[in-house]
Amino acid sequence: METFIRSQFALLLFALITCSCNSGTESSEVTPVPSTVYTKYYYHGPRPQSDTTLYFVTSTKSAFDALFQYNGVDLPVDTIPRTDLNSQVALSIVKYGHRSYHMDLALVYLRRDTLNVEYTSTLLSEHMSFTVAMSMIVMVNTTFRGIKFFENGQLVKSLP
Repeated sequence: METFIRSQFALLLFALITCSCNSGTESSEVTPVPSTVYTKYYYHGPRPQSDTTLYFVTSTKSAFDALFQYNGVDLPVDTIPRTDLNSQVALSIVKYGHRSYHMDLALVYLRRDTLNVEYTSTLLSEHMSFTVAMSMIVMVNTTFRGIKFFENGQLVKSLP
């Protein structure tokens, strides 16, 4: 009986050490990244032929302006500062097509050298007679080598 208890204790101790090592390593690899979200921008970039989600990463004002223009009519004006468009990275998600969505940013974080953007997307209306381009622009000030976009918990796009 004493041998059985010792073996169970050893097994439990091994499991605890393994779990604590794995979670410690995993959590130490994740670094939250501060971000600012903007949604009052009209997409005027290339038009896809079907309903789709577009992903853009821009780091200059001219590259951003080639894709978007401010479309806000509400006060106060909520535009991206010009200096931010040249000093930060704009991560843009555009839901394009005959469906309307509501998007919310959930989390932005670095895992090693990959930036991860998690967001939620809720379908509001489908089979509309007109085309919409719902956009969400996420501004970050960090360096990264790759980027992954997760929609409703699922990996949907990976960029080098």
